[in-house]
Amino acid sequence: MIVEIKATERLPPISQRQIVNYLRAMSFEAGLLLHFGPQPKFYRFINSSRSLTH
Repeated sequence: MIVEIKATERLPPISQRQIVNYLRAMSFEAGLLLHFGPQPKFYRFINSSRSLTH
């Protein structure tokens, strides 16, 4: 599992693409993107053999 942590006011659009690239490049099955901004949020990514879901 990959965990990416961001602590910015706004989550840059490239952040989600970055974790997707990490998952594909390293063949990990899952990833979490944790955003500690004004309203904390998290995004879960699953890398299956057919497609990547969010």
